[in-house]
Amino acid sequence: MNLTSTPNSVRGAADGLIAGFIGTTAMVTTTLLQHVLDGRRGPIDFDDSRVAIDLVERWTPLALSDAEQGVANQILRFGYGTTAGMARHLIDGRIRRPAVALFALTWGGETALLRSIGAAPSPWRWSKRLLLTSIVQHAIYAATTDIAYRTLRTEPPSTIDVVVDPDRKLR
Repeated sequence: MNLTSTPNSVRGAADGLIAGFIGTTAMVTTTLLQHVLDGRRGPIDFDDSRVAIDLVERWTPLALSDAEQGVANQILRFGYGTTAGMARHLIDGRIRRPAVALFALTWGGETALLRSIGAAPSPWRWSKRLLLTSIVQHAIYAATTDIAYRTLRTEPPSTIDVVVDPDRKLR
């Protein structure tokens, strides 16, 4: 794996970060949409819960107000979602189905992390609704991040491929 600081790898890394931000935006948007459609006020999965805030408060001397918790939760969510977009760059051209690999990395990584720090039970102990919601949300993230990354990595044409016939009359 060549991760040297060539312009292409720096651009790829930036594209990964941008794609991760776009994927996170899609995930947050679909979470909000699910809240509206379900009329729910509580979290729909662990990404939408207080887990990250609880960890910040447990591991730091910070005591956040309700308003600060909302802001901090979004900063944390976009921070790790955007950063996880870098994984899309790192697997570019190395794995046959990068969106599937990104899903496995993000969902599997989150479930393992939450379980290891005692913030959530093992996924097989989750309710069916929570499990399905978490899988769908991370699939949305992975697919959107992959599409954004591939779109950002597509080079625009260097010339316009239009042939103009000066004798042709426009109507």
